[in-house]
Amino acid sequence: AGLRLTGNQVLADQLATTLRPLLYRTTRSSCQDLTAAIEGRFCERLHRLIASATRDDVATASRNLATWGTSSGYDTTVGLTGAIAACA
Repeated sequence: AGLRLTGNQVLADQLATTLRPLLYRTTRSSCQDLTAAIEGRFCERLHRLIASATRDDVATASRNLATWGTSSGYDTTVGLTGAIAACA
């Protein structure tokens, strides 16, 4: 999401190419989430976090995303933050 959000389609495509063959190594749920992300579809919590950046409510949306799953929310938040920081 962070790569697509910052207009880095080439890097997003490269990451997708790298991840696809590894999807069998995670849970079914994570596989579905990662496949959706590779295809440019993201969970509602991530959409809320991205939208919140324009409403100055990033902290609330980040906390909401972080509560998703055991570690998925934290992993997603860190990945999004890292992608945006790397592309800024």
